[in-house]
Amino acid sequence: IVFSYHGLPDSHIHRVHPEVRISECHCEKHLPEHGTYCYKATCYETTRVMAGKLNIPEDKYTLAFQSRLSKNWLTPFSDKVIIELAKKGKKNILVFAPSFVTDCLETVVEIGVEYRDLFIEHGGETLQMADALNDSDSWVDALYQILMARK
Repeated sequence: IVFSYHGLPDSHIHRVHPEVRISECHCEKHLPEHGTYCYKATCYETTRVMAGKLNIPEDKYTLAFQSRLSKNWLTPFSDKVIIELAKKGKKNILVFAPSFVTDCLETVVEIGVEYRDLFIEHGGETLQMADALNDSDSWVDALYQILMARK
């Protein structure tokens, strides 16, 4: 299982906590105090929470970042992770995109077509993308509740 989040330039993360460099932060293992408002740290925490709630063992999932525009964006890169999984002999993977509440070009095309093609090209067989929340009644109701709670 790959949890694929939208990427951001490293410089955005440095602005949130300039006293702690990305290379020195260990948010991959736990949510640090300085990580409360850090996109990278909250992506890792979201993944840990989701995996825990879904009873997914730590060795059965990974996290990656997609849609980068340069090498100075959050890593690991989703396309590289997917290629590596195929090269390691994984035949089937499921990709979640938790930072997208609706399907768009970056989920449907980037994951569903481009990453699927990369996975198959490197030895994988099936890449399945989990649909986003889109316009489900449950999501609309939850969003309404969130918005009303902030009044």
